[in-house]
Amino acid sequence: MLLNVTTTPFNLMFAPSRHPTICSNENNGNLHTMRYQTLCFFGAFSILISGCGGEKISGEVENQPISIDETVVTIEAIDSMWVSGPQNVITSWNEQILIPSATGLLAINLDENGFVDRNHLFVENPSFLFEVQNNTLAAHETNKVIFYSYDGIELNELSRTDEQSMRQVPFTSENGCFYWVATNYETSFSSFVWEACNVADELNSSIKLIARTDTFITNIIALPDNRLIIAGKGDENTILSLYKKQDDIYRRLSTVNESKTWFVLDMEYRDNYIYVDSGPSDTPGGFEAEGLVRYSLADDTLANKTIISSIIADNAQYDHIAVSPHGIILGNDKKILHFIINSQGEVEKIVSAEVENSVASVFVQGDFIITVLRDPPSSFNSGQTGPRGVHIYSLNSMM
Repeated sequence: MLLNVTTTPFNLMFAPSRHPTICSNENNGNLHTMRYQTLCFFGAFSILISGCGGEKISGEVENQPISIDETVVTIEAIDSMWVSGPQNVITSWNEQILIPSATGLLAINLDENGFVDRNHLFVENPSFLFEVQNNTLAAHETNKVIFYSYDGIELNELSRTDEQSMRQVPFTSENGCFYWVATNYETSFSSFVWEACNVADELNSSIKLIARTDTFITNIIALPDNRLIIAGKGDENTILSLYKKQDDIYRRLSTVNESKTWFVLDMEYRDNYIYVDSGPSDTPGGFEAEGLVRYSLADDTLANKTIISSIIADNAQYDHIAVSPHGIILGNDKKILHFIINSQGEVEKIVSAEVENSVASVFVQGDFIITVLRDPPSSFNSGQTGPRGVHIYSLNSMM
């Protein structure tokens, strides 16, 4: 079922549009009302984020590097299959693994031994970024988000946002809501974080502007307890901010200003810690990347920075980190690392294994590690090629 939905266009609210925005005359009254309400909200929120009395702001958090020798194991792929595209962000719906690509959305099921049992390619839905909440799938397209209902067999479009100048990578979801980033290039550079909830019912009224920043937002992640982390890149530093939803408004509670300029590739949350994968660099030493970094989120404060792994990531900005039942999985070039973490939050063991090609994305489903492999950048080695596509490994073999 297709619902015709009109949302407030980004360019109408914040700057003259470079591109025409299509709106029917019959919706103009609602459009002006929504624009006014959103601008009022935006004005109030700008005051909040610029002067929250309880916000804790710090300089670079003191490093606490760990020193644990890696246990090296040998693993082989249980099964593999082709998927198009240089980058593919993996997610899941129930027991089904979803891998978006340039040719469509690939859905696969694994049997109890990790072999591909069933697969289907939705060729009408090409996209590299999908988020899943309950039975709603959201595809992040070039300049809009499209929402679908999904039952494991069919995808049916529910609604879509109006066109925006959108950042292609920052896209996250949690608690039935979806979050993405739009930008404004007409005046001074700004980034905006948008939220849409209850999209199956009323997309129009659910879209909200929840944060604005003058830094270049490189990534966002929504946490399961109504918190949100925004990573931004300044001219000479990296900024991470922790927000929390209070009275339906996201208030900034804590900010860390890192003195080095490193690019946040991916973020994952586990047990009140946030794990940040920084880089990338096609040339070793080309960026001041920190590697895999962890911050504590206790007391709603970003603190206790720990460098978990010093890496040079040759990958582009997609999902290199995954949460396992035992810790954190990191894909770093042609290697998978499993950081096994105890109940006190301490890394007690690191297990690593070489794989057949560069890890573009990694995901954990049950007892299996699902990856998409690709050839590494030619600048990082001399045009080497290898197996590409979906590769499945045993999680138990990396314990």
